[in-house]
Amino acid sequence: MRKTKIYPSTYAKGDRLRQEHFEITDYEDTGCEISPKCVECPLPQCKHDDHKWFRSYRKLYTRRDLLHRLSDNTDINYKELAVQYNLTAATISKLHCRVLAGQIDLNVIDILFDTYNDSTVTSVKPGRN
Repeated sequence: MRKTKIYPSTYAKGDRLRQEHFEITDYEDTGCEISPKCVECPLPQCKHDDHKWFRSYRKLYTRRDLLHRLSDNTDINYKELAVQYNLTAATISKLHCRVLAGQIDLNVIDILFDTYNDSTVTSVKPGRN
């Protein structure tokens, strides 16, 4: 596979490659485990552009049920949830604050959950990327 030639003036970190740039680049859109094509990816940013962002969401998707419970409620017993989810009450409290502040995008959590728990995806497991 040849490397993509992208001119610095037309691309900044985090930008998606626009369709009109495909003709001036040597680009093979192979996608990833999230989407078969980069241009059709449902994520708000590419997992390859910000590895830290993607790793944090990949870790959070395993707590999807908890995050949805935290988003639906403001009156929560942290100690009960801590026992139920095998976490500390402080961790539950921090997650609750982040969810209420909008720092965790539950749509991204749902996309990752659907991707990694889809029965048709058998060869890709969340791990180091």
